[in-house]
Amino acid sequence: MRHCNDFSAGLYRAIYDYILKSPDISELTVEDPSEDFEDLRDRCDLRMLLCHQKFMKEAYAGQKNLSAKEAKRKKPLTGTLT
Repeated sequence: MRHCNDFSAGLYRAIYDYILKSPDISELTVEDPSEDFEDLRDRCDLRMLLCHQKFMKEAYAGQKNLSAKEAKRKKPLTGTLT
């Protein structure tokens, strides 16, 4: 599971969405996650953040009229996403 495949990413997103909609849940802890799960979570979280307009606006606060597509090309983050 070295990549964010459709099933794994979909399952992660479904759990994430369920937790966001549940007022009784404030935190989800994964005890001793595997390295593969950590990689999946990081990739999926990064994709969610890159699609989140408010986050992208804050990340590029000094740049006017920057669309999410343009922001992705600018790549302010270091490292690689595979």
